[in-house]
Amino acid sequence: MKCQFTWKQPFIILFNILLLVCSMQLKAGHIVGGQISYTYQSFNNYEVILQLYRDCNGSEASDNPAYVTIRNEAGFIINPNGSFGSGGAPIYNPVIAPIETEVDPCFSDLPDICLEQNTYTFDITLPQAAGIYTLTFQRCCRNANITNIFEPENTGTTFEIEIPHNTLGFNNTSAVFNNPPAPIICLNTPVAYDHSAYDADGDSLVYSFYTPFDGASTAIPYPTTAGPYGNIDWVAPYSENDPIGGSPPLSIDPQTGLLTGDPEDFGRYVAGVQVTEYRDGQAICVVRRDFQFNITDCESVGITTGGGAVLIGPNEYQVNECDFSYGFEETNLFSINDQNVSLEWILSEPDEGVINYEGDSLNPVVTYTDVGTYEMIGVATIPNNSCADTVTIILNMYPILDLNFDYELGDCGDFTVTFAESTDNPLYNEWSWNFGDPNVSPLANTSNNENPSHTYSAPGTYFVSLSVGNEFGCEASLADYPIVIPEAIQTSVESSHLEICSGDTITLTGNYQGVPLGESIEFMWEPTNQFPNSDGPIQLVTPQEDTWYVFSMEVGGDCITRDSVFVEVLQRPVVTLSEDVDICEGASTQLEASITGDYDAFLWSHVNTLSANSLNPIATPPDTLIYILQASNEICFTRDSMTVSVIHPVEILANEDVIICEGDSIRLDIEVLNGENYVWSPTDGINNPYSVKPTTAPNETTTYTVTISNDCFISTDDMIVFVDEKPIIEAGEDLTTPILDPIPLEGFSSVPDAFWSPPFGLFNPNDLNTLANPDVHTTYYLEANNGVCNVIDSVTVFVDKSIFIKVVTAFTPNGDGLHDSFGFKAQGITFVEAFAIYNRWGEEIFRDSGFNARWDGTFKNQSQPMGTYIYYIQAEDIEGNPFVKQGNVTLIR
Repeated sequence: MKCQFTWKQPFIILFNILLLVCSMQLKAGHIVGGQISYTYQSFNNYEVILQLYRDCNGSEASDNPAYVTIRNEAGFIINPNGSFGSGGAPIYNPVIAPIETEVDPCFSDLPDICLEQNTYTFDITLPQAAGIYTLTFQRCCRNANITNIFEPENTGTTFEIEIPHNTLGFNNTSAVFNNPPAPIICLNTPVAYDHSAYDADGDSLVYSFYTPFDGASTAIPYPTTAGPYGNIDWVAPYSENDPIGGSPPLSIDPQTGLLTGDPEDFGRYVAGVQVTEYRDGQAICVVRRDFQFNITDCESVGITTGGGAVLIGPNEYQVNECDFSYGFEETNLFSINDQNVSLEWILSEPDEGVINYEGDSLNPVVTYTDVGTYEMIGVATIPNNSCADTVTIILNMYPILDLNFDYELGDCGDFTVTFAESTDNPLYNEWSWNFGDPNVSPLANTSNNENPSHTYSAPGTYFVSLSVGNEFGCEASLADYPIVIPEAIQTSVESSHLEICSGDTITLTGNYQGVPLGESIEFMWEPTNQFPNSDGPIQLVTPQEDTWYVFSMEVGGDCITRDSVFVEVLQRPVVTLSEDVDICEGASTQLEASITGDYDAFLWSHVNTLSANSLNPIATPPDTLIYILQASNEICFTRDSMTVSVIHPVEILANEDVIICEGDSIRLDIEVLNGENYVWSPTDGINNPYSVKPTTAPNETTTYTVTISNDCFISTDDMIVFVDEKPIIEAGEDLTTPILDPIPLEGFSSVPDAFWSPPFGLFNPNDLNTLANPDVHTTYYLEANNGVCNVIDSVTVFVDKSIFIKVVTAFTPNGDGLHDSFGFKAQGITFVEAFAIYNRWGEEIFRDSGFNARWDGTFKNQSQPMGTYIYYIQAEDIEGNPFVKQGNVTLIR
């Protein structure tokens, strides 16, 4: 028997204890599964998530740090900040969360279970360069006693993922599995687990198994730099696509990710599932999950049902019924512990059916209103115990309703009819036809085929009968259904034989008669690949060879007639001319031609430039000409052509001298007619002396000579490149100034036309020596121009935005000229509202405002005694915020 939840939780995989370790004792600290995924953040930045599932029985702590190795396509190691590195990146402080479990009472002999999830989240910045970057984590070793691989206690694991950074015109976010793996399933119970994933980019996802990777070793169980790795070794008969055995074996739907199978043996197993992302038909990323699970025993209550229900699978029955109601018989309940069991029936489609218990919950009557395949579930439970069993009943309710058939007339004139049963009720497997034809033998008048054909001897009305049976044992009959065989309809083509020249177009005309008034007509010409639109009685066609053309007409959708015409294609004379030639202006050349096949005459074009209208005349064209020779016979003609190109003298149309600044380059621009070859000199500073318009960067004024030629003529010309000196400017060294304090900019220029930019914060941007008072760090550019060359230099003014008021701790008002008064210095302050002095009794003895306020040590023109006094300053800073400073100052005499 199998252990299941109630009908509201139909899957046999225990979702409330996902990610549990296997039922055998686990070694402390072993990794039992994991995967890597990533999320694109912005620019070159990604968030990477490494998830490890560990057995937490024992004392071994989680890896802290865990090391993830990042490599580019060339195999070089990359640091998380994008620079080149020498080892794996340490990832600290994983988030460790225990997996809380509820053990289903149907499981037996479960061990103490302790599993935790370690989640390492870290950010990486990949280089700007496009490429495939691989992230790898390795750890050894796997749990002992794994059934399907060799030496599991000496076999490590590798989790990896590739980031196609900037390689496809976009940056990708990897898919993420929706549900954690479910390692505990019941023996001899079908698996049905949703292993689907979500992709934030909306990419297409395809699921498959893969062979998990090996990695690390017992000598180096947690390497700081990931090394080479292969695949785990399967123990026969297990494999990548059959990791747990059973019948049917474990499989995964490539479109939905649904994992199904029926395990038959106890044990601990390793499996690998991957999802591949596709965008525009191209695979861009593979996310892999390596995990292990247990197959263990379960116990439950049981249900069996008798009567007409047939067992078709574990706790699954099927009923075939030719009515809309079905009554169950001989349903039984039992439990392993002989406890009282209650039964509840549930319809999977409660809105479509009705259950009537009629006083007996074991044998209900269920009624539906329409044909179809339905499902109902019986749930057996023990009071005060969540252990339950279910039985599924598949109800095939297929009474045959409104039996009907379609028929299609054959070609007009042979009176052949094709029949097809067309009732809206599937799954028929028995047919019995009577064609109602009194003019044939009884054997020829019947058929047991699904879609038979029958040829009637003449037009008229016939009465057809049909009986059917479906695969569920239901039957129905239809008698004396009338069908009408119409009179013949004819088509014809105007002529049965036509002649044309190769390459010509001909009009084909189809005629028809005998079409009943109001019937629909469709036309077609064949072969269809020679007609852009073959639906019409009149068509244009250009055959390349002798061809039969068939004209068809379909009337009323069930009558087709045909006629044909043979078009014979006659060959033209073949004209062959010599290859195209080039001649110099004023020269002549001989044209060479040959004509094969039958021809009566020939004629050259441009005959006024030829010595004669012969097959091999002398041509003296004034300019480039295309000579055409046409040959003809009584029906067809043909042509060929050749080009005589006249090469004219080289003509230089434009060439201007230019001025550049020293250190700059320029393109030597010249306009020429009929030039083919170019040579520039001198070659110093020219990037390509044979280019039409080369680039040069002379250090001084230079005259360049270009020689231009074609196959017949040559010409030369000069171009002067004048080199002008650049102005000399200096913007000075970078400066730092307190905010609101102007600072001088002292620039130098060898030419008078110089100015500062941007103008913000400058007293006079056109003055080389001006004052700057910016409120933020600002780079000022000094630009000068001598009429040809423009030069720019820069200076950065750094603004100290510190806000403070400074005072001394003592002063000596004794008239010696040193510290005779007490005041303050301020920065970042825009306004001082009050500066006050108080004696030790709190009496105010001085008050002023402004930045120049100072106390000379007197009160009402009387010198105050030596001692400690209190000062108070109330001001406003550059942000408009109040600023208060107070403290003590000592008066010394």
